[in-house]
Amino acid sequence: MDKMEAYREYSLLCGNINKMLLADDADELLKLYHLAKEQLDKVYGSYYACLNN
Repeated sequence: MDKMEAYREYSLLCGNINKMLLADDADELLKLYHLAKEQLDKVYGSYYACLNN
């Protein structure tokens, strides 16, 4: 994943966090939470790989 793709994931993560703040259902909130963790893992993994090359 290059930096542009990582930035796109970051943008999606920010949008997902905003959706979490508007969720009115516990199941929806849980799904958004798991999605946010996956997106954060992708951003972390991308930048971690850049630092270790």
